[in-house]
Amino acid sequence: MSTFIFILFTLLIFFGVVAAIKNRSHVVPNEAKSYSTTVAGVTKKNSDGKSRQQIIKDLVYPGMSLRLEAEPTNPYDPKAVAIYAADDQLGYLPRGYHTDTFNALKEGRQITATVEEITGGTSDKRNRGVVITLTKYPN
Repeated sequence: MSTFIFILFTLLIFFGVVAAIKNRSHVVPNEAKSYSTTVAGVTKKNSDGKSRQQIIKDLVYPGMSLRLEAEPTNPYDPKAVAIYAADDQLGYLPRGYHTDTFNALKEGRQITATVEEITGGTSDKRNRGVVITLTKYPN
């Protein structure tokens, strides 16, 4: 009988640990969350006339830290989030990613953006693109 209870107890612990690992939000509720996305609008020119394609070619590199800026006065999207390399705008967060990030920025939560990869710039694909990693930290 004691062997049966030991095995039953061991199985309960094992499956409890497996369930906790599968649902890590219960194990580590304050964990930062990261995801990758592309930068939208990289083929446009900035208001100062600078080509975003040229900025990407000359300035941007994998691992580079970028600055995110909420643009509540943007005439096309009041939840727009602009992406900057130094003082030069690269584009925007694409729709579907920007609302939560916009709200987090307005709340003063910490969010980092890092260049993951530069795409294109070849004879097959002339236009360059930027893939970034966004990391949102808990309050």
